[in-house]
Amino acid sequence: MSVLEHPNELQTNEFEPGDLVIWYDRHDNQHLPIPAVVVRQLLESILIKARVEGTIKEMDVSPEELVSR
Repeated sequence: MSVLEHPNELQTNEFEPGDLVIWYDRHDNQHLPIPAVVVRQLLESILIKARVEGTIKEMDVSPEELVSR
């Protein structure tokens, strides 16, 4: 776990670069589990890399959308 200091708070991050995670892609009313790799922590989101529909994409997602593998 890494710790980031913000001007008014101390925030602990659950994910580190290189962590394997499951991201749940939303299609219609379904949540499809997609394996992904954490690229880096951004201010309020996490940049992940995942294969979606046959293409590897980088996406900004909320930490609440991820589950550690």
